Amino acid sequence: MTVTDQDTYYLLSRTYGIGPKTAQALLEYFGSSDELLSASQEALSAIGQGAQIKLLEFSSLEWRKKRLEEREILKAKGIRLLYKGQPDYPKHLNALCDAP
Repeated sequence: MTVTDQDTYYLLSRTYGIGPKTAQALLEYFGSSDELLSASQEALSAIGQGAQIKLLEFSSLEWRKKRLEEREILKAKGIRLLYKGQPDYPKHLNALCDAP
């Protein structure tokens, strides 16, 4: 998992109304974390009204910067973030289609 993937997963998890299933669907729709992060407003609009509204904050560079700074504060406090698919992610959760 790349740093960009971790950034994208964290940002999606902090986006109001985007849960694990929607996050996975977005990543599949765009094909990669890089593509999702660089998607234009037109591309985000094409995925449907409900998701478009939810992704308005996600597409804001200022909002992203604040969320990533927030993540660094968590890490500095010793909080370890786990990402699905990594070796240290709980095996039982990894088997769920909508794992957090």
